[in-house]
Amino acid sequence: MLTAAFRFLATRGFNNDHFVHLSAAQQMLFGDWPTRDFIDIGRPLTIATSAAAQYVLGRTLFSEAVLVSAAFGVASALTAMTVVELTGSIAAAAGAVACEIMAFPRSYSYPKILLPAVALWTMAFFVRTPTRARQALLALVTAIAFLFRHDLGVFVGAGGLAASVAAVPDASSRQRFHSAAIFVLMLSAMIAPYLVYVQVTDGLWNYVDTTLEANRAEAGYVWPNPFAADAPAEARLLYLFHLMPVAVIALCAIDWRRHRRDWRMPFLLSAGIVAIAANIGLMRDLLRARVPDAIVPVAVLGAWLAWRGWNSPTPYVVMPTAVALVVGGVLVADLGSLGDNLERANLTFGTMSHPWRLIGIFADRSAMLRDRFAADPPSRVVVLLEPFFQYLDRCTREDDRMFLGGMIPEVAYYSRRPFAGGGYEHYNFRSDANQRRVVNRLQHEVAPFALIPSEVAGELEQDLPTVAAYFRGRYVPLADVPVSQDRSIRILVDRTLPSSHRDAATGWPCFK
Repeated sequence: MLTAAFRFLATRGFNNDHFVHLSAAQQMLFGDWPTRDFIDIGRPLTIATSAAAQYVLGRTLFSEAVLVSAAFGVASALTAMTVVELTGSIAAAAGAVACEIMAFPRSYSYPKILLPAVALWTMAFFVRTPTRARQALLALVTAIAFLFRHDLGVFVGAGGLAASVAAVPDASSRQRFHSAAIFVLMLSAMIAPYLVYVQVTDGLWNYVDTTLEANRAEAGYVWPNPFAADAPAEARLLYLFHLMPVAVIALCAIDWRRHRRDWRMPFLLSAGIVAIAANIGLMRDLLRARVPDAIVPVAVLGAWLAWRGWNSPTPYVVMPTAVALVVGGVLVADLGSLGDNLERANLTFGTMSHPWRLIGIFADRSAMLRDRFAADPPSRVVVLLEPFFQYLDRCTREDDRMFLGGMIPEVAYYSRRPFAGGGYEHYNFRSDANQRRVVNRLQHEVAPFALIPSEVAGELEQDLPTVAAYFRGRYVPLADVPVSQDRSIRILVDRTLPSSHRDAATGWPCFK
């Protein structure tokens, strides 16, 4: 509850990347479905969950803030429960949760925090008493992780497979293989209906190719020098995150014969594999934003290492452990800009000395997030297009669409209009098959406007020749909205659509 409250108070809006799935969630409320009606790059349940929150709590940022905050809160609770089971120490659990909170992963990363936390708790639940029912629960959690984000399913599945192999200490090689096969079969049966849906609506090959292309476009980073005097926190934590699971697995290998009947051994091995997979899969460019995404398995493993070191009878182990805890905590607090986030949440000394003020802060934050334009804008584009959004309210129907030519998904959400053609990240539909689908959808939709950021205007002609040919001649410039000295948003209008009258405020055509 404390974690959820802190995350809610620190939410004054969402950044541009959060609207990638939030605009898709709004699209579902207009009747479209992922993959069938618009391009999804492997996060169907993330989109559907936000759509459900918007449907139940209202189509405002308040609904998304409640969902995200609750997810971080549940993740903290499950992390604490897992560490308590692992160590028997409330202090170790509090330390692990403190690291999760201080790292302050970005709001759109909540599945990367929630699903590993659920998975690690479920792995511990399974290896303590490895029954088929508990293994089925682990497979179900893996399937849910896969549907939230396909890469999360891979990370969790690798750990689940390891847990299935190692859960029974006296099992023969044949029995271990049999247990692993059953886990794979359970998981395959659970995700098969979604794969059939994808094959029917899009085709598995095109779906996989589109998803992999999108991930390749974002993958990669430069390994920083952690020993430089001015090295940022993420540079040092990057190496620590990669070393932590290796150290834990090495200790498990050393202790295996002596403690192989202890359920902690197969759990730590499985959690270490999840951590390694998450570190490899989630670390991308802009490390300050990406390193916190892998915090959950590292926090759990770090809590166990700290507990083991702290309880060592050897002084030369205890002292380095204490120093490592302090240094690690300082680095994580720096990584997540803890002071800035406390200030953003209004958790200052004055507020904490008068706790009843928090009620008013919660009320103010809720009202701000319910207001369409009151929250901190995700980009300057939203601020400058506010008159255009008001024009859309006056002169178009709610189901009239707009084509988004660049990475401006927030425009669809703030306009309260569905995006056209089933795509809003142009690099995700540049294959010939996807371009044909986009044009086919456009031919059956009413899309009075297309918005093209100046920085991608040339790319659209080069990357999307089929789509560009559709717009050429049919759409004509309506206005250019300057965003900065070298950037603007061009608004195009479909000249083939009949208008009913001219808008009094802008002189632009009205279509309702």
